[in-house]
Amino acid sequence: MYSKRSGLRPYLDEVFKSVKITPNIQCEIVEDTAALGLVAINYGIALVPNINIIKLYDLKVINIENKLEDRNIYMATLKNRYLTPSVNKFINFMIHNTFNNQEFENE
Repeated sequence: MYSKRSGLRPYLDEVFKSVKITPNIQCEIVEDTAALGLVAINYGIALVPNINIIKLYDLKVINIENKLEDRNIYMATLKNRYLTPSVNKFINFMIHNTFNNQEFENE
């Protein structure tokens, strides 16, 4: 399970609470790759986001069919720092391809 300091842990805690499940947590991690590595050595199971790096591990991925609440993900950059054209292009892509893009400004 993700560490209590992780951004994903409070979300997962609420998901488990909503379905009245108390997970038997044996280990807390900070990084997705740590969770995948522990599963790969048969240390248990893990709930992780669907990230590309999963393909690098010999794991069985089981999709969760229950509808989960949406989760906010944020992007941050340093103020008053030069951003390369490729970074600006990525930021603009994200702004124009999100559902709630009214909140964002490319400063």
